[in-house]
Amino acid sequence: MRFIRLILICSLALGGAAYAQHESLLREGGTTDNLKMPGSGEQSRQTKVYIVQLKTPAAATYHASLISATSGKTGSSTRLNTPAFDKNSAAIQSYTQRLANEQDKVLSRIAPGASKLYSYRYSLNGFAVRVTEAQAVKLEHMPESLHNFFKI
Repeated sequence: MRFIRLILICSLALGGAAYAQHESLLREGGTTDNLKMPGSGEQSRQTKVYIVQLKTPAAATYHASLISATSGKTGSSTRLNTPAFDKNSAAIQSYTQRLANEQDKVLSRIAPGASKLYSYRYSLNGFAVRVTEAQAVKLEHMPESLHNFFKI
């Protein structure tokens, strides 16, 4: 889980560095006439793929918390490929279905016509979706979102 977050943070840092290299019309002393705001004009119809991570813990984290609660150990980690983590168990299947329902609910409130391209449930709780930039901004600022937002 920490490895995935590290990758996500590095991706954000690299994206921010690349963005910072671009010259701004305002920095050059130009006008704001050519600036595009999210949700305006041609950009509002263009869609891109985004990965949205939600706050509810993923199945592996949920499973690890169950193991530590029953064993009395704190800070125990459970890997996805160990026999202790059974993706086919009734508890994990039920929990991942709950995550999928939460993802669908969040997406339907912002972009009713959009469909998930992929659902992440085991190592992180999130989904990939193709939406407009305006819809992406709304998704990013929802209370369920971790505000880790990645444009592909």
